Amino acid sequence: MPSSGPSRVRPQIQRLLALAVLGAVASLLVTGCRFVPPQLLGGELIVLEVANHAGRPASLVVAAPGNIGEVVGSVDPAVVPPGQTMTVRFFVPSSGEWAIWANGGELMGKHDVGAKRGNVPMGIDIGRDGQPGWWCNADCP
Repeated sequence: MPSSGPSRVRPQIQRLLALAVLGAVASLLVTGCRFVPPQLLGGELIVLEVANHAGRPASLVVAAPGNIGEVVGSVDPAVVPPGQTMTVRFFVPSSGEWAIWANGGELMGKHDVGAKRGNVPMGIDIGRDGQPGWWCNADCP
């Protein structure tokens, strides 16, 4: 008579776990492994165009003014590939000071953006030499 004790149940559970892991990996591959950072609790969204004219990726961070090591927000995507222009979402704190940094350089902050949120009439340009700069149109805050 076949046994249905622990020795038969364990392989079934292991197979189910293996299928679950395989399914999770497959879904990551299908979605391009892109992680979308959660909005900060009480944070606000600023959307900017970022153009990277350099031959290397451009890194973006929301950190404290004067201290890139003190991250206070999130960016999606946090890296813009060489030669590409992308729409980038910056989640910034709703209170306190913050700055948007590109390639290690502090660019703009709370006072530059003002009260504008969502799609802001501003953008970031990374020069061919990798140096960051920013612009705003006539409707600048």
